[in-house]
Parts: sequence; structure tokens; C-alpha cells
Amino acid sequence: TVPIVSFNISMPAGSAYDPAGKPGVAAFAAAMIDEGAGKLDSKAFHEALANRAINFSASASRDYLVISVTSLSRNVPEALHLLQLALTKPRFDADALTRVRAQFVQSLQQEQAEPDRMASRVFMHNFFNGHPYGHSSIGNIASIKSITAQDLHAFAKTHWVKHGLKIAVAGDITEAQVAKLLGSTFRPVPGTAVTPVRNVGKLGRPGVHVVPMPVPQDTAVFGLPGIMRQDPDFIPGYIANYILGGGGFSSRLMDEVRVKRGLTYGVSTSLSAMNKASVMVGSVATRANAIRQTVQVVRDTMAKFAKDGPTQQELDDAKT
Repeated sequence: TVPIVSFNISMPAGSAYDPAGKPGVAAFAAAMIDEGAGKLDSKAFHEALANRAINFSASASRDYLVISVTSLSRNVPEALHLLQLALTKPRFDADALTRVRAQFVQSLQQEQAEPDRMASRVFMHNFFNGHPYGHSSIGNIASIKSITAQDLHAFAKTHWVKHGLKIAVAGDITEAQVAKLLGSTFRPVPGTAVTPVRNVGKLGRPGVHVVPMPVPQDTAVFGLPGIMRQDPDFIPGYIANYILGGGGFSSRLMDEVRVKRGLTYGVSTSLSAMNKASVMVGSVATRANAIRQTVQVVRDTMAKFAKDGPTQQELDDAKT
């Protein structure tokens, strides 16, 4: 009943596919996807989107490039034409490249002053032990400065492809119309097979790893091997995670760390399942002189939950 159509498109072009020695290529390419294509430079491309109220965005996760396109029904053909141009004839012009590079570098510089982002970066690096999942999806300052237009063209040519393509569509459109539009949109997109991400193998170093920073509030990122999405235990694990740390003020960690002891404003955990690995990861921030106590409370709470499981009330509430 609403004259709007939304497309969610993913292809195997996430940060795990970054070329060796150049972390951040996938994210850089994703950030450049609306910066000009075909005969349209960045300004003209953005004007074409704005003139028809088309929402177009993209981001690189660990495994996938995820593109979102939302348009009024009558403008869907033009929206998909712009998508086709972006995927098949990206420009990666020098001026746009310089501007987007500066944005990445600024974000990475800011990260160095933010304990939560630094802790997350170090946790993933240590947890994944040299696997592509272990590097930051946005790379590092040196790698971002080294990425060229040729790097982006090479990545787009080999990873912005139909192989592994997934598309979800919702809104004011019929299945027949979708089939026809998507068929014509993706016909010129290469069908090149992408080399799969290698298996993770042995995970990295357990224990506590500290990054000294001159800040009044510390952040701890903690985690364990998770549950793969196709595992029959994923949904029970999802419920268990909700009870332990994923349910906000309904979670046991929030009750133990914040409500009972006042050690933090927030503590949470989540199950993050990727194609080749899964991790149950959590984070908590507290004042510097309370970090040891806070980490110990987290450890004790997790150990008790692992030993005894949830109460019946916690289980019933989580399901509800």
C-alpha cells in the first residue's frame, strides 16, 4: 500500500577479501560506490539520486559488501540503472578518492583516542590469530594511504560479482517485476567465482591483553568462540546470550555489574556469526580504578551462568 520499494543486496566483497598487505580496500571501495560511475562524476551521480529521492548506501562487513537501495516505485528502474552503473563502471576519480581517503584517515586517527574502538581492534586481532577476520574492516592509516584507484578497480572487478549474490526485496512490486528488473540490472555484472575465505584454524592467544591509554575510563572487550549460524544450537545460544548479556536491563551481566555494584553504565554481549567463524563478544566500560573488579565480576557471572544455566524465570522472560 506504500509506493516504495527497498532492495538489500550482498556479494562476497567484505573485508575478509582485502588483498594481502592492504586492509581496508573493501571498505574503501564500498565508500566510493556512489562517488561516480559511467559518464556521471560524483556530483552528477549524487544529483541523479537526489532528484528522484533514491536512498543508496553501501558498507563492507567481514564477509559481504551490503548495498541498500530504497526508491519510490515509479523510480525503481532509474535506481537500479544507477546501481548497475556503480557496480560495472565505477570511476574512482582522484578528487573523490582524496576526499574519502581523508575521511577514513580522520576516523582512524580518532579511533586511537577511543578505548572502546581500540579494545575491539586488539581483541579481533588477537582472537583471530592472523586470519583475515582479525584485521580491522577499515584497515589502518598506512594501508588506507597506500590504496590506489587501481587497487579499487581490481577489487571491484573481481569481487563486485554475481557469484554468491543475495538479494532481498520488499515493497510495492510484484515478483514478476522484480525478476525482470533484477535480470536486466545484473546481466552485465561479472559472474567471476570468488576464492572462498580460508578456514580460521587455531584461534589466537587467550588471556588478558592491555593497551595503555591516557584516559579516565577503561573499556574491556571480552569473548569466547561462538556458535555458527547453521549449528542446531544457534537459537538456544541466541536465547542464552540474551539472558547473559544481550538483553539490556533484562540481562544478568547488567544486573550484576551495574545494578548491584554500580561499576558501569552498560555491559553487553552478542553472538556474531560469520561464514567461517563465530564469536560471542562483549564489552564493558568503567573507571580506571575499577577495571580489575569489573572484569572479575564479568568472569564470575559468566562462570556461574555456564555452570548453572538460567533460572526458569529468566528463560521464560527471554522467550517472551
